[in-house]
Amino acid sequence: MTTIFQKPNNNSLAFNLLLVVGGVLLVNALIFGFGWSTNSSEQIVGSPSFAPPGWIVGAVWTLWFICMAVARWLVIKSESNHGRKARILIDILIISCLLYPFYSLAIGSVIGGLVGNFFTVILTSFVFYRVYDVSKVAAFLIFPIIPWVIFASIITLIESGFL
Repeated sequence: MTTIFQKPNNNSLAFNLLLVVGGVLLVNALIFGFGWSTNSSEQIVGSPSFAPPGWIVGAVWTLWFICMAVARWLVIKSESNHGRKARILIDILIISCLLYPFYSLAIGSVIGGLVGNFFTVILTSFVFYRVYDVSKVAAFLIFPIIPWVIFASIITLIESGFL
């Protein structure tokens, strides 16, 4: 069964997308089920006017996960050692992004969220750099996560009164 995710054909693309979107749905169920979607207990000054509503944030992250699944599928086509390493790095990025709510929202800490954002930007930058040599298209499917997380960090800093 796991080999179907490693084959570069249309079925594997569908399975990669299904796996990632299924993970997103599961994590979102946990976020709303445990009430992590509400603001943390720390002082919130106020959201800036350019802060998107929660449903847009969820939709954008779903799009980023779909992009990561397609990027993973693209690097599978490269049967080189670099391609296998790039796939593993994308797997790590996907898992890290799926786990993000557990080390930010679950603990209810703005600082925890900012540390998570910093880690996500560094990891995504590293994955982008390593994937670029294997597939430029795959790398640029991953790249938008970087400015999005920086944007989210700026909003968090403003909401917390740090900016």
